[in-house]
Amino acid sequence: NLFEIIPITDPGTINYSLLKNGPVYSFLENDSSTWLSKRFVSTFEMDKNYKLKQFYKSFYPLSSTLSSQNGYAYDFFKKDQELFITTDSGLVVYNLKNKSSSIFFPDQFITGIGLRTIVPFSNNELMIRSYERGIFIFNTSQKKFTRRYSSNNNCKDCLPTRLNYLFKTSKNEIYASTADGNKSLLKYQPVPDSFTTVKALNDSLYLMQANKLYGMDEDSDGHLWITSSAGLFIYDPASNRILKQVVENKEIGGLFRICFDR
Repeated sequence: NLFEIIPITDPGTINYSLLKNGPVYSFLENDSSTWLSKRFVSTFEMDKNYKLKQFYKSFYPLSSTLSSQNGYAYDFFKKDQELFITTDSGLVVYNLKNKSSSIFFPDQFITGIGLRTIVPFSNNELMIRSYERGIFIFNTSQKKFTRRYSSNNNCKDCLPTRLNYLFKTSKNEIYASTADGNKSLLKYQPVPDSFTTVKALNDSLYLMQANKLYGMDEDSDGHLWITSSAGLFIYDPASNRILKQVVENKEIGGLFRICFDR
């Protein structure tokens, strides 16, 4: 067999039962552990042999029995002994040494914020994508949200409502993918501190900006492989050109995430 199937479910429950079924949404390899999130079920800490160390249905308060919106992790980011975890209700900071937690919200969003992808923004700041509330900056030293890039989509530089992914390249460039047919790929510009639409020089041949774009990753040549509703696009930021669209005679449909095994 090519793959070993590893059941990921709460202790004492039947593998793949209806109430515990669902995809592993995100993961993080961390020193002696692997963190896995199963959407609407639980978040798990496994050892390197994928044996369960602990699991949580709620991150704040920490509980393996009490279900909470903040128990379903969407992304993980480790800094020193702290694990930053995005959830539907807020940003959880989990202390790996003390096994304690706290939760933080932007001032204007006490609930229903829908935080998703995390990328490092500066030495003590994280840039965090939300599902449809825009993009936020969180200061890891002050433990507070400091600013927001709005997703009202009512001006030229405003973010679209639906944001699908956030990615930082090896050259420290930050890109966002969206479901907006006119602003499908955005790039963060330090000056004037805003996101602008990426318009590839040969986009008229591929119509990448006309599609819904989802996940992305970077290959060893610095090219972005971007998943979409119309297969896979390979984009070269250096030349600002699309190198290829992979559809395999239309046998590849919509793709959502991509990751290179490094």
